[in-house]
Amino acid sequence: MKRFMGNMAFVTVLFTGAVYAIEQESTLFKINNQSQTKMFSDGTIEAAYSNYSHLKNSNYFEAEFITQHQHVRDSVCQKYDVEIITADCQSNDLECLYLKRKSNTLLVIGPGFPVPKERMISFVDLFPNYDLLFFDYRGQGGSVYKDSSWFSLAAWLGFGTKCLFGVDMAATKLGQQEHDDLYAVVEAVKQKKQYQHTYGIALCYSSYIFAKAQALKPNLFQKLILDGCWPNVASVVRKIAQYPSLVCGRQPPGSPCSWLTDAQWFQDIGQWIVESTSGADLGKFVELSEYAKHLNIPVLFWQCGDDCYCSAEQFEKIWQATKAWKMSIFTKNRHGRNHVWQRELYAYLGNYFFENALNEALFQDL
Repeated sequence: MKRFMGNMAFVTVLFTGAVYAIEQESTLFKINNQSQTKMFSDGTIEAAYSNYSHLKNSNYFEAEFITQHQHVRDSVCQKYDVEIITADCQSNDLECLYLKRKSNTLLVIGPGFPVPKERMISFVDLFPNYDLLFFDYRGQGGSVYKDSSWFSLAAWLGFGTKCLFGVDMAATKLGQQEHDDLYAVVEAVKQKKQYQHTYGIALCYSSYIFAKAQALKPNLFQKLILDGCWPNVASVVRKIAQYPSLVCGRQPPGSPCSWLTDAQWFQDIGQWIVESTSGADLGKFVELSEYAKHLNIPVLFWQCGDDCYCSAEQFEKIWQATKAWKMSIFTKNRHGRNHVWQRELYAYLGNYFFENALNEALFQDL
């Protein structure tokens, strides 16, 4: 028995060491004007797994659980002090989950597109020391478009797209006005409580909106994490037209009809449909890199090595445009999966970023 337990311990050490080595080799970072990326130290990887080992047992990362939205709400409301609030913005009732932990810091979680707030619930475990605000943009999740009339074609079209794709195309503006949604939900919470610090974490679609909102209103956040940037909404729409499987969360390549979807005229039709239903003019979208020039706060980027929405060249343009303190973490994960597949490292580095003064030497030691 002792020999068996000894062998098991040896195997565990070997397995854990292998995980650390894989994590080290596949995840790189750079800070500010560094020209070369570097690996995280043994100490950083070990600290991440040691401090956040409990995350591997959390059902808040399981797809089967987080897709049961009412179950998620019930679970969170039973465990924590949660208030469901509604923020009004331009004829839209935006539904929010406000999780209160008696913290002096508010952490605002921005969902992807068209992801409802309940699917972001893993951030409850990733960041256990802050008050959290989860919300739905106009046209997504539990938000309601109040100007919709059942006698209009747009209303029925919006209802259909909400059922099929999770977004009401009659309500969404695809990022042209959603920064106002962000202002509205943050203001709704701050009317209830004043905070010393307000931080933001933006995934996917939200990275564009949060960067835009911060550029236009510099006092909104004090620190920001942008994970899986959308460089431009128009380019993403064309990408989805080229690879329709992206709507189902699958990575390109994978279109069985590439002879059709690669055609410029087909992508033009897709763009016309999106513009006609949403009312958004994709030709008028400003690139994220333009907003990045005006960011006045520290930014932590997470960038996937083969991001289906943001190429290495597009991300480099965003990186070079950002003049504020910045750090980028490069992974080999799929778009939108960093916080799930590397949850221990994500939690460790995210909390380290929020909790520490931005001394470059301090972060170089990672």
